[in-house]
Amino acid sequence: MLKRHIAPFSLVLVVLSLLFAGCGSATSSTASSGTTCTGKTPAGVTTLTAWFSGGLDDLDALKAVIDSFNGSQSAVQIKEVTIPAATFGDQVKAAAASGTLPDILYLDGPNLYNYAWNKSLRALDSCIAPDVKADLLPSIVNQGTYNGKLYGVGSLDSGLALFTRKSILKAN
Repeated sequence: MLKRHIAPFSLVLVVLSLLFAGCGSATSSTASSGTTCTGKTPAGVTTLTAWFSGGLDDLDALKAVIDSFNGSQSAVQIKEVTIPAATFGDQVKAAAASGTLPDILYLDGPNLYNYAWNKSLRALDSCIAPDVKADLLPSIVNQGTYNGKLYGVGSLDSGLALFTRKSILKAN
Protein backbone atom coordinates (compact mmCIF):
# COMPACT_ATOMS: atom_id res chain seq x y z
CA MET A 1 0.00 0.00 0.00
CA LEU A 2 2.80 2.43 0.86
CA LYS A 3 4.58 1.98 -2.48
CA ARG A 4 1.37 2.59 -4.40
CA HIS A 5 1.09 6.11 -2.98
CA ILE A 6 4.75 7.11 -3.17
CA ALA A 7 4.81 7.98 -6.89
CA PRO A 8 2.01 10.58 -6.82
CA PHE A 9 3.32 12.17 -3.62
CA SER A 10 6.85 12.16 -5.01
CA LEU A 11 5.80 14.07 -8.09
CA VAL A 12 3.84 16.66 -6.15
CA LEU A 13 6.44 17.21 -3.44
CA VAL A 14 9.29 17.45 -5.91
CA VAL A 15 7.38 19.88 -8.14
CA LEU A 16 6.28 22.00 -5.19
CA SER A 17 9.69 21.93 -3.58
CA LEU A 18 11.49 23.01 -6.70
CA LEU A 19 9.00 25.70 -7.57
CA PHE A 20 8.89 27.18 -4.07
CA ALA A 21 12.66 27.05 -3.78
CA GLY A 22 12.78 29.34 -6.80
CA CYS A 23 10.43 31.88 -5.22
CA GLY A 24 11.39 34.93 -3.27
CA SER A 25 14.61 36.85 -2.97
CA ALA A 26 18.02 35.41 -3.75
CA THR A 27 19.20 35.91 -0.18
CA SER A 28 16.32 34.22 1.58
CA SER A 29 16.87 30.94 3.40
CA THR A 30 13.19 30.07 3.16
CA ALA A 31 10.84 30.30 0.24
CA SER A 32 8.05 32.26 1.92
CA SER A 33 8.62 35.60 0.22
CA GLY A 34 8.05 36.73 -3.34
CA THR A 35 5.23 36.35 -5.80
CA THR A 36 6.88 34.67 -8.78
CA CYS A 37 9.28 31.83 -9.30
CA THR A 38 12.63 32.15 -11.00
CA GLY A 39 13.38 28.43 -11.12
CA LYS A 40 16.68 29.02 -9.34
CA THR A 41 17.46 28.24 -5.73
CA PRO A 42 19.45 30.69 -3.62
CA ALA A 43 22.98 29.79 -2.57
CA GLY A 44 23.10 27.47 0.41
CA VAL A 45 20.28 25.31 1.70
CA THR A 46 16.68 26.38 1.23
CA THR A 47 14.34 24.93 3.83
CA LEU A 48 10.68 24.56 3.00
CA THR A 49 8.11 23.96 5.70
CA ALA A 50 5.27 21.57 4.87
CA TRP A 51 2.17 21.16 7.04
CA PHE A 52 0.20 17.92 7.07
CA SER A 53 -2.82 16.81 9.05
CA GLY A 54 -2.13 14.04 11.54
CA GLY A 55 -5.29 12.29 10.42
CA LEU A 56 -4.05 11.44 6.92
CA ASP A 57 -4.10 7.76 6.04
CA ASP A 58 -1.13 8.38 3.76
CA LEU A 59 1.04 10.16 6.34
CA ASP A 60 3.65 7.38 6.37
CA ALA A 61 3.92 7.59 2.59
CA LEU A 62 4.30 11.38 2.75
CA LYS A 63 7.05 11.11 5.34
CA ALA A 64 8.84 8.48 3.25
CA VAL A 65 8.74 10.75 0.20
CA ILE A 66 10.04 13.71 2.20
CA ASP A 67 12.88 11.62 3.63
CA SER A 68 13.74 10.34 0.16
CA PHE A 69 13.63 13.83 -1.34
CA ASN A 70 15.75 15.33 1.45
CA GLY A 71 18.30 12.55 1.08
CA SER A 72 18.49 12.85 -2.71
CA GLN A 73 20.03 16.34 -2.78
CA SER A 74 21.16 19.13 -0.48
CA ALA A 75 19.91 22.38 -2.05
CA VAL A 76 16.29 22.11 -0.86
CA GLN A 77 15.18 20.45 2.36
CA ILE A 78 11.60 19.93 3.47
CA LYS A 79 10.74 20.29 7.15
CA GLU A 80 7.58 18.29 7.77
CA VAL A 81 5.20 19.48 10.48
CA THR A 82 2.36 17.15 11.42
CA ILE A 83 -0.55 18.92 13.09
CA PRO A 84 -3.25 16.93 14.94
CA ALA A 85 -6.29 16.44 12.72
CA ALA A 86 -8.63 17.93 15.33
CA THR A 87 -6.86 21.30 15.22
CA PHE A 88 -5.45 21.32 11.67
CA GLY A 89 -8.22 23.43 10.11
CA ASP A 90 -8.13 26.01 12.90
CA GLN A 91 -4.35 26.29 12.72
CA VAL A 92 -4.43 26.76 8.95
CA LYS A 93 -7.11 29.47 9.31
CA ALA A 94 -5.09 31.25 12.00
CA ALA A 95 -1.91 31.08 9.92
CA ALA A 96 -3.76 32.41 6.87
CA ALA A 97 -5.19 35.30 8.88
CA SER A 98 -1.76 36.21 10.25
CA GLY A 99 0.10 35.71 6.96
CA THR A 100 2.21 32.84 8.31
CA LEU A 101 1.14 29.88 6.17
CA PRO A 102 3.90 27.36 5.42
CA ASP A 103 5.60 26.96 2.05
CA ILE A 104 3.74 23.71 1.33
CA LEU A 105 0.27 23.02 2.66
CA TYR A 106 -1.50 19.70 2.25
CA LEU A 107 -5.20 20.49 2.31
CA ASP A 108 -8.43 19.26 0.86
CA GLY A 109 -9.04 20.69 -2.60
CA PRO A 110 -12.33 22.49 -1.90
CA ASN A 111 -10.66 24.47 0.92
CA LEU A 112 -8.18 25.93 -1.56
CA TYR A 113 -10.66 28.39 -3.06
CA ASN A 114 -11.25 30.35 0.14
CA TYR A 115 -7.51 30.75 0.76
CA ALA A 116 -6.95 31.80 -2.86
CA TRP A 117 -9.87 34.24 -2.68
CA ASN A 118 -8.50 35.96 0.43
CA LYS A 119 -5.02 36.09 -1.13
CA SER A 120 -3.39 33.76 1.41
CA LEU A 121 -1.91 31.61 -1.36
CA ARG A 122 0.56 32.40 -4.12
CA ALA A 123 -0.47 31.57 -7.68
CA LEU A 124 1.77 28.86 -9.12
CA ASP A 125 1.44 29.69 -12.81
CA SER A 126 4.94 31.17 -13.08
CA CYS A 127 6.36 28.23 -11.12
CA ILE A 128 5.25 25.24 -13.15
CA ALA A 129 6.69 24.70 -16.60
CA PRO A 130 4.07 24.25 -19.33
CA ASP A 131 5.29 20.71 -20.10
CA VAL A 132 4.94 19.71 -16.43
CA LYS A 133 1.47 21.25 -16.25
CA ALA A 134 0.50 19.40 -19.44
CA ASP A 135 1.36 16.10 -17.73
CA LEU A 136 -1.07 16.75 -14.86
CA LEU A 137 -4.57 15.31 -14.98
CA PRO A 138 -7.08 17.93 -16.14
CA SER A 139 -9.13 17.28 -12.99
CA ILE A 140 -6.07 18.07 -10.83
CA VAL A 141 -5.48 21.34 -12.71
CA ASN A 142 -9.18 22.26 -12.56
CA GLN A 143 -9.44 21.60 -8.84
CA GLY A 144 -6.36 23.71 -8.13
CA THR A 145 -7.47 26.63 -10.29
CA TYR A 146 -9.30 29.69 -8.95
CA ASN A 147 -10.20 32.70 -11.11
CA GLY A 148 -8.05 31.38 -13.94
CA LYS A 149 -4.89 30.96 -11.84
CA LEU A 150 -3.37 27.74 -10.53
CA TYR A 151 -3.02 27.78 -6.73
CA GLY A 152 -2.67 24.09 -5.93
CA VAL A 153 -1.47 20.82 -7.38
CA GLY A 154 -3.19 17.82 -5.84
CA SER A 155 -1.27 14.66 -5.17
CA LEU A 156 -4.15 12.46 -6.26
CA ASP A 157 -7.58 12.54 -7.78
CA SER A 158 -10.45 10.75 -6.14
CA GLY A 159 -12.60 8.81 -8.53
CA LEU A 160 -16.04 8.08 -7.19
CA ALA A 161 -18.27 5.39 -8.61
CA LEU A 162 -21.13 3.15 -7.59
CA PHE A 163 -21.18 -0.46 -8.66
CA THR A 164 -24.16 -2.71 -8.01
CA ARG A 165 -26.30 -5.34 -9.62
CA LYS A 166 -29.30 -4.09 -11.59
CA SER A 167 -31.54 -6.44 -9.59
CA ILE A 168 -30.64 -4.64 -6.36
CA LEU A 169 -31.49 -1.26 -7.88
CA LYS A 170 -34.81 -2.54 -9.22
CA ALA A 171 -35.70 -4.11 -5.87
CA ASN A 172 -35.12 -0.88 -4.00
